[in-house]
Amino acid sequence: MLQEARKTAAQAGNTAGSDVPVGRSAAPPMALVGTSSGIRQLRQAIARMAPLAAPVVIYGESGSGKERVARALHDHGRDPHGPFIAVNCGAFDRNLVCSELFGHERGAFTTALATRRGLFERASGGTLFLDEIAELPLDAQAMLLRVLETGELQRLGGDQTRHVRFRVLAASHQPLAKLVTAGRFRGDLFWRLFVLVIHVPSLAQRRDDIPALAAEILDELEQEVGYRLLNRAALELLAAYDWPGNVRQLKTVLRRAASATRLATLGRAHVAAALATEPPELAGKRRRQPLPSVAVVRDALRVSDGQLAPAARALGVPRSTLRELIRRTGGQ
Repeated sequence: MLQEARKTAAQAGNTAGSDVPVGRSAAPPMALVGTSSGIRQLRQAIARMAPLAAPVVIYGESGSGKERVARALHDHGRDPHGPFIAVNCGAFDRNLVCSELFGHERGAFTTALATRRGLFERASGGTLFLDEIAELPLDAQAMLLRVLETGELQRLGGDQTRHVRFRVLAASHQPLAKLVTAGRFRGDLFWRLFVLVIHVPSLAQRRDDIPALAAEILDELEQEVGYRLLNRAALELLAAYDWPGNVRQLKTVLRRAASATRLATLGRAHVAAALATEPPELAGKRRRQPLPSVAVVRDALRVSDGQLAPAARALGVPRSTLRELIRRTGGQ
């Protein structure tokens, strides 16, 4: 009667690990949930590139899962037990970029009250993931290039040369080649990084994965909001949305829907209400306004013992629309 999305997703996810490199864990990389052609191609790309030492540029929309792809490359790479250091380049304080990257010795500047290792040093022997690398200032880009070329650095205020070795993964939602042309990204760094490329599909490009992703998200939220399921009508509505914020937005909407009710099963009305509160300027659109399927209408009427008002509320449609749906199906 009600579709248990989590069970369906678990069954789909159990077949998704065949592209993991031989000798690695048979479980699919974290967040690479689903069986769509886009996610299968993504797994295959990770399987090819993970064992290599070359840099990887990861392209994808905000919220599409670029950091999780980077984590999968690390976990299935040459140094899975080494550190994985992830940093959002847009969060750097421009006055402290050198300190963040190289570290500093005590007394190197006024507020340097203790010695600190920088990101390059902390990532040595593992992976440095630079998210939104296009936000890195040009002078910091030059510093990164030098470390990549020489494998050497000095902390601010220090004179000791330190040797570092790490694999660099860079992510961007903007095409770096166009930024080079615009003078916003160094061409020499671009050619140093642009060896291997992975494109992460947007959620709108992998709609078939929404049930599995929703199930994983609800599992993650269980301690906060309790056990939750999605019925078929709710899944139909989720699949019809454009998701400009991708998986991150899906998680926000499901969290909002689950927090607004104590019912274990989230229906169409719960999802519709959660989507309705998205800011108009940032919200996606529904490519179509799907009416509930015949099977979903029958389920709702069975649960409500044939009463139109509660069935219409569960479906998130007016009673007049429900009457029309019943008429079209011959009252069945």
